[in-house]
Amino acid sequence: MSAPEISRAAELRLAAGLIRREQFEKAIQICDAAVHESTDETVLAEAWTKKGDALTAQRRWDDALVAYLHVPVFFHDEKLFLPPAMLGSARSYRRLDDNEHARRAFNELISTFPKSAEASIAQKELQKLPK
Repeated sequence: MSAPEISRAAELRLAAGLIRREQFEKAIQICDAAVHESTDETVLAEAWTKKGDALTAQRRWDDALVAYLHVPVFFHDEKLFLPPAMLGSARSYRRLDDNEHARRAFNELISTFPKSAEASIAQKELQKLPK
């Protein structure tokens, strides 16, 4: 990884802290800068996942869903970021009252990454969906 990519990856770690401190717009700016400047797939997958997290915290479900879905669609080899992005997309579907897509997304996460922490969360959230 080149020096600029290492710098972008470090900035994305800062974005997580900004989200925790509810500085969502600053976090989104960091993520957007990484998306526009990076060519590294790991950096890009993390940027889209963190952006989804910030948008989720703002209850911007449509935008969060789009951000999260970038990861499985464009960066499907980035196994570290797939489970959190899949969980985020399933939760976004649920918040948008699209229970069928939420159910499918939770089940796909559970079957694809059965030993992940996100899969156990998905199991619990799946049980809360209306039948």
